Amino acid sequence: MVIALPGAGKSTLTTAMSKHRRDVSFITDDIICVSKEGTAIYRGIHGVNLNSDSLNQLFPDKENHKGEFFKRSVDEPKTFCLGDTWGKVSANNSFKIGGVFFLQHPLATGLIHFEKLNKFDFLCELIKNIKLKGLMTQSVMLQEMNILDKISKSVFATKIQIIHDYTKLKSVEDAIVGFIDEQQL
Repeated sequence: MVIALPGAGKSTLTTAMSKHRRDVSFITDDIICVSKEGTAIYRGIHGVNLNSDSLNQLFPDKENHKGEFFKRSVDEPKTFCLGDTWGKVSANNSFKIGGVFFLQHPLATGLIHFEKLNKFDFLCELIKNIKLKGLMTQSVMLQEMNILDKISKSVFATKIQIIHDYTKLKSVEDAIVGFIDEQQL
């Protein structure tokens, strides 16, 4: 699972990884639903939103994909949605959470930087990312906190910084997959 602020590169990174790797599928963009046990996520909104630069870099042959891309809205003319017809969106409905990456501000130099989080810092990062806090009742907030606590105790978490350079995206993907493999040993 990748968590970050808008524009950090979540969609570009996960789309690239699912496009280039057989063992990675894109699940959902923007919103996820987590099981009460904190062990699984469920499919959410289909498709992925990409800016025009990402779309052009990842799909230089986009003319062969007519009908799969559409403009997200009149308000965001440079943002495109890649629907789930392009072949790498998983058909499963639930997925075990293997780990969580908090994508941080991009690196100015270097390729990638990982900073593993202890369980407390992991929980704090998860709490910072709860949306709509002001609309939740106290009981709903307690339920959310309980789920986040379970997640923080069951999987690895790391802050990650990557360089924003499309020419190095494949190397970034390789480093992330290597990191994940190390965590699963």
